[in-house]
Amino acid sequence: MVNFKFFKKTICFFLCILLGISLSILEVNLTLNRAVASNLIKHDFAGDRDLETNALEAQGKQAYQLADYEKARHFWQQALSIYQHRQDILAQARVRSNLALINYKLGYREVAQTEIKQTRELLESQSQNLDIDRTLAQVLNNQGIIELALGNSEIAIASWDLAISAYQRAGDDWGVIRTQLNQARGLKTLGLYQRAINTFAEVSEALENQPDSPLKIVELRGYGDILRLRGDLEKSRSVLEASLAIASKLSLGREEVKTLLALGNSLVAYGDNEDESYYKIASEHYQRGIELCESIVDCSDTDLFLQTNLAQLNLLLKTQSTIHRINLINTIKQHFPPLALSRDRVDLKIGFADNLLKLRQQAAQQGNLSPNMPSWSEITALTENAIADARRLNYPEAESYSWGLQGQIYE
Repeated sequence: MVNFKFFKKTICFFLCILLGISLSILEVNLTLNRAVASNLIKHDFAGDRDLETNALEAQGKQAYQLADYEKARHFWQQALSIYQHRQDILAQARVRSNLALINYKLGYREVAQTEIKQTRELLESQSQNLDIDRTLAQVLNNQGIIELALGNSEIAIASWDLAISAYQRAGDDWGVIRTQLNQARGLKTLGLYQRAINTFAEVSEALENQPDSPLKIVELRGYGDILRLRGDLEKSRSVLEASLAIASKLSLGREEVKTLLALGNSLVAYGDNEDESYYKIASEHYQRGIELCESIVDCSDTDLFLQTNLAQLNLLLKTQSTIHRINLINTIKQHFPPLALSRDRVDLKIGFADNLLKLRQQAAQQGNLSPNMPSWSEITALTENAIADARRLNYPEAESYSWGLQGQIYE
C-alpha cells in the first residue's frame, strides 16, 4: 500500500499547483473595449500596435483560462516579441511573468524559475515609480506561486511579503488583497492552517464593507475551504454559502460552480464526522455544479468540470449503486481525451485512477464485479498514461504517486 505520509505530502503538493493562478492572470487588465476604441483612430500606427498586442494578450488569457497552455504561450510570446522590439519594459515584465507560470505548468521548471527571477531583476534595475511598483508586485506574486510549487516555501512567503509592500507603495489596495489571498492559500498548502485562517480573516475584514465582487467570492471560498480543513465545519458551511449567494447574485457561473464544489466538499466532511444524511445534500451540490457547468460555454471542456465529476464519483463510492458510478465513469472518460496536456490534467488523471482502483476493490469485496466494471488492465493503462505524461512534463512527484497506484493494482 502507498505510504500515507507520502500520500498526504503529495496531495498538499497537488493543491499548491492549483493555488491562485487565475488571480495573477487577472493582473493583465486587458479588455476588447480598448481595441474597439482604437479603431476610431484610423491612421494612428501606435494605436494599431496597441490593438495587436492587446488582442494577443487577450487571446493568451482566454487560452490560459481554458488550460490550453501551449496556445497561451504561443500568443504571449508573440506579444513579448513586439514589446521587446518597442523596448516597453513594463509590458515585457508583465507578459514574461505570466509566461513563467505557463512554463512551469508545462514542466519547464528551471526555465520558469529563471524567467521570473530575470524579470524581477529587470524591474528592480529601473527607477522606482508607481507603474514599476505595480508591475513588480505582480511579478513577485507570480514568483511566490512558482517557488511554492517547487517546494521553496520560505522564498515563496518572502516573495508575497515583498509583493504586498510593492502594492502598498503603488496605492493598490486590491493588489494587496489578491496577494494576501495567494499567501493564505500557500500557508494552507504548507499545513499552516492557523496562519492561513488569520490571513483569510484579515482579508475578510477588509472586504466586509466593500461591494459584492468576484474577489469577495474567491476570498470567501478560500476561507471556507481552510475552515473545513481545520475542522470548523459549521462556520465553513456558512462562509461558503455566503460565497455561493454572491456568485449567484452576480450571475458568475464558473465561480458558482467552483463554490458549489467547495461547499459539496464541506458537506462531505460533515457527513464523515457528523451525519451521513449530509452526503445526499453534498451530492445535490455536486450535481448542480455539473449541470451548471454543462450550460456554460466551454466550461465542460475544462478542469473544473472534471474536478466536480470526480468529487461526485468519490462521494458515490461511499453511497450509491454501481450503476450510477459506471454512468459517471463513462462521462469522465469521454472528457479526458480532448484536454491539453498539463500538470493539472495529470493530477486529475491520477485521481481518476485512484477512484477506479477503490471502486474495483470495493466491488470485489462485495462480490459485485459486473461486466461494465473497469478492468485491472484498464486502470493499469490509465496509470501508465499518467506516468508517461508526468515524464513529458518533468513531474516526478506525479510519476512517483502513479507508480504507487500500480503497486496497489499488482498487489
